[in-house]
Amino acid sequence: MDIWDAHPYHWIHSRPYLFLHLYGVLHQVTCHKLRNTYRLIGERNKNKRNIQQILDIGTATGGALKTIVPLFPETRILGIDYNPLYVPACQKLFKQHDNVEIRQMNYYDIEK
Repeated sequence: MDIWDAHPYHWIHSRPYLFLHLYGVLHQVTCHKLRNTYRLIGERNKNKRNIQQILDIGTATGGALKTIVPLFPETRILGIDYNPLYVPACQKLFKQHDNVEIRQMNYYDIEK
């Protein structure tokens, strides 16, 4: 019996550093793309004075949201995330911004 036949995911379990490294690389690429996307959206809309509120769903640690907050100093920004582990770090990131509120909640629980 070949070692690869013992378990279909044996190569992941036997080399967790490889899996974690790949996950880390993919995570960095995804975060970078999100920040660029948020930045482009922010720059495209920063001169629109009629934007009163921004809702960011799945804020996580706030890295992507941080790119547009300076562009909308008068706009009320609400960032929500379902994961309670992200919210404290995100709240700390935005504590100097009076127009930003970060909540741990489910999108479906937002008041109508």
